[in-house]
Amino acid sequence: MFYENELRFLQKMLNKCHVPSVIINPEASIEQYTDSSLQPFIHCRRFANTFYGIVPDFQPATVYRLLDVFLCRYIFLDLPYCEQPAVLLIGPYLSANVTQQQILEQAERIGLSPGNARELELFYSNLPVVREEHHLFAMVNTFAEYVFSGENRFSSVDLYFDHSAAALPDFVHNKSSEDEGLDAEVMENRYKFENQLIDAVSQGNVHKAELMMASFSTLSFESRTSDQLRNMKNYCIIMNTLMRKAAEKGRVHPVHLDRVSSDFARRIETIRSLSSISDFMLEMLRAYCRLVKRHSMQHYSPLVQKAMIRIEGDLTGDLSLGTVAAKNNVSPGYLSGLFKKETGQTFTAYVNGRRIAMAKHLLKTTHLQVQTIAQHCGILDFHYFCRLFKSIVGTTPTDYRNSHVVDSSTM
Repeated sequence: MFYENELRFLQKMLNKCHVPSVIINPEASIEQYTDSSLQPFIHCRRFANTFYGIVPDFQPATVYRLLDVFLCRYIFLDLPYCEQPAVLLIGPYLSANVTQQQILEQAERIGLSPGNARELELFYSNLPVVREEHHLFAMVNTFAEYVFSGENRFSSVDLYFDHSAAALPDFVHNKSSEDEGLDAEVMENRYKFENQLIDAVSQGNVHKAELMMASFSTLSFESRTSDQLRNMKNYCIIMNTLMRKAAEKGRVHPVHLDRVSSDFARRIETIRSLSSISDFMLEMLRAYCRLVKRHSMQHYSPLVQKAMIRIEGDLTGDLSLGTVAAKNNVSPGYLSGLFKKETGQTFTAYVNGRRIAMAKHLLKTTHLQVQTIAQHCGILDFHYFCRLFKSIVGTTPTDYRNSHVVDSSTM
């Protein structure tokens, strides 16, 4: 088929967004395609054995967007010019996180017993969340325009699939010893997600981390209390710790980590609504990725790393080139040359830059006197501090403070 590369690219994009996709033969038995993530849609023995049986009016050159009784969403379309009939099935996915209250209400609406609610919750926790669904539609429609030879050659149809309990996943119908396996699978998926997120943050890869977080289901975190807001605050605390460890893995000095981590820990307890959780977690993720980008030392040699750690560890100390070189048992000339080669700055310029960065942070976030701030930055000569600050920032410390509202942003 002429669009093989385009199809492969689309599926790769979907995979990056953690949205499952599969190519199925609509005339074959659906049993061979059944797995735990697709069962709510294709496992419907009472009504049909094939995909065409589920959608009897299935039309070519049509993009179907389907919502089922479980709030799961799918997109599917036929793939023309194949040796055998083929359908691209995308999903299931959710367009928003499903709350425990919604699960209970949905279970009652479709006739599930209260004992099945946990199994349904486990099912939802494994589904990706696509909050910007129009982006997904744009990708699929662009592919359809190409496959069906022109933007006016295909149509879109919205469906609602409701076969009630007949479409339930097997594990909801037959609660058995396999339930423990489902719990284990959810836990494994969560740990896999967390490990991949740690890798992304440790590399400062904000785009990859954002894609992962965008598909994150809050239900994958097991409830510890009956208070859902408290549960999500607890998970924010866990994520704060994970991201701090990820940034530490990315060779960010604890001085920066402690400041950012402490600020987020304080802010977590001020969260008042579940609706703000997702945005807050994205903010945390971006902050830690920026931290890695700005302060990571993983690309420097051990000697330069040690020098940087000493600088970041105590800006008020003796940070002259001679002193730092002596502490590392090398000559000042050797340290100076290596530092300039790896960082692109002289040793003195780097020290001054870090001290002025700290000064900017203190000017924006505290009401300390400028002279006191100079001392906290390791510069005892107030007049020299003001000259150095203006030469680097372009304005005086006082003017800089006056132009910035006091906040808790990180430097």
